[in-house]
Amino acid sequence: MLDCPPRVVERELVAADQAVLELLRACVAAAVRAPSGDNLQPWRFDVDALNGEIAVCLDASRDRSPMNAGQKMSRIACGAAVQNILIAADAAGGSATLLDVHANDVVARILVRPGNGSVRMPRAIVERATHRGMYSGEPPSESVHAALVDATPRLDGVDTNWICEPERKTALSKSIGAADALMFANAAMRTAFFASVRFDRPARESVDHGLSLASLELSAPERLSLPLMKQTPTALLRLGGVFRGMSAHSQKLVVSASGLCVITAKNASDRSCVTVGRALQQAWLELTRRGFVAQPMMSLLVLANALENGASHMLDRAQTEQLLQAFRAELNLDAQPMFLLRFGYAGPHSGRTGRRPTPEISAP
Repeated sequence: MLDCPPRVVERELVAADQAVLELLRACVAAAVRAPSGDNLQPWRFDVDALNGEIAVCLDASRDRSPMNAGQKMSRIACGAAVQNILIAADAAGGSATLLDVHANDVVARILVRPGNGSVRMPRAIVERATHRGMYSGEPPSESVHAALVDATPRLDGVDTNWICEPERKTALSKSIGAADALMFANAAMRTAFFASVRFDRPARESVDHGLSLASLELSAPERLSLPLMKQTPTALLRLGGVFRGMSAHSQKLVVSASGLCVITAKNASDRSCVTVGRALQQAWLELTRRGFVAQPMMSLLVLANALENGASHMLDRAQTEQLLQAFRAELNLDAQPMFLLRFGYAGPHSGRTGRRPTPEISAP
């Protein structure tokens, strides 16, 4: 066997190092496109360029809202970021190995290795977005329904359930609508939501965090009334029928969907939350590939999380538990619902949210 000249070895090492760096940058760029509650992006990426390793970390400072009690929703978002890294590495012809999942601020470590393919951002990751408007109500065909099921197998004990029957969808819409009204009637949660709406920026601007006004898909009168709602006491909002109207609107949103996607797990441990995020992103990207739009409908699960993780003093426990019981009975699934997404067909978004700048990754 002939020894390679030193200069050849050096060139090969430099080329290998550059390939690792390029893949790491692509993976982190994909990770930051994951969905998160109110687009608060509660993650940090610690990158070891020398060893080709990415640590996905929870940044608890990004979302301290009562909707995120116990940082559970943030862990789900971090799980979606993990899934984007795995997909981006695979799309580049490389490999990504999920080393472990922790129950602390480091939610996952991922080892990436470049392949021979060109590094590119998967189209579904770029195109995936939340669409909060009305959908067409057109149900998926049997073949599309079956394809969605096949594309979302059980992931480490977490299941993806597709509900497309019109009667089940309509029945579930009542609990979902009531939960939206109940959550927004909570002054602390309503204040936290409004803190994420970017009233300070033009409506259609792609803001780097929070929610642009256009992304809320509001009518002109609704957009004008939103700042007033921010300042109005709960009792006056209730007297004016705002929460009843919100419940009715949410029910219409659900009924207009082609179906619901429900992610379930045996428990709500920190590890399970990360896996739920991976399953959620797996499902949402498959919907995007097939031309569907989607929107999380999380109020009821946020209320359940608040009861379980130290924010129950903010809630009417009896009313919340009654609503959860009715929802779970109608859902009729063995495991605990952890994420709820409606999906369907609709026109273009009125506005999209942006992302914070991608962290710089340089050679060691």
